[in-house]
Amino acid sequence: MRKIYFLIAANFAATLLFASLAAASDVMRSSVWSIKLQKELRHELCQPKDYTRFCYNLDQEKCETVIEKFTADCIPKLGMPDRVEIFGNGVKLAYRVGSCVAKKVDFKFADQRSPASKCKNAQEWMQ
Repeated sequence: MRKIYFLIAANFAATLLFASLAAASDVMRSSVWSIKLQKELRHELCQPKDYTRFCYNLDQEKCETVIEKFTADCIPKLGMPDRVEIFGNGVKLAYRVGSCVAKKVDFKFADQRSPASKCKNAQEWMQ
């Protein structure tokens, strides 16, 4: 199950950042990139019927607080460059942040994880 969530969160992070910043400059300061990723992950991973809320039974406020905190904890661990190339290292960095956040969520809320089959099959969440 852990692998499923890591895959989902990491893909979400990379895809969201890529899509949300497509109109932005190709290069930005890492501090700006970090804030944008934090907001995007908080919003997208905490939708009512998405994996985080459904499989870990978190309410909106708790989910957003946790995702924001975990994203803020994970970003410094990457050894961020001064500048992030949105279509270059930005995608890889976002993937790594998403994976880190997923590990933290899974560890913190493992006892709350739903046994539902939907929480065991990543394909159902990638559509």
